[in-house]
Amino acid sequence: MASASRAASEAGIAASYPPALLRVRGVIIDGVVMAYSGIGAIAALAYAEIGSGGQRLLLALCVALLLDPILVWRTGGSIGHHIVGIRVRRKARDQRLRAC
Repeated sequence: MASASRAASEAGIAASYPPALLRVRGVIIDGVVMAYSGIGAIAALAYAEIGSGGQRLLLALCVALLLDPILVWRTGGSIGHHIVGIRVRRKARDQRLRAC
């Protein structure tokens, strides 16, 4: 973590991190959300009789693993971040980070 802070300060980017306990709570919530989204995707695909068991599992893993990065990109945080009040922002301008 120290090297990330050093690299950010060398690039002129001010970084401030929330307390560790708050981040851990967000990670736990995100893990539960990913598990339920994967289970929900498998159940929905099974109900619709789409694909075999392996295909359903692969699609459910894609849904669960892509959920977090897409939410951070589009909304500035994952579901866990939003629940515990963490925002991923550009500190200098107080705006969401952009991909490009």
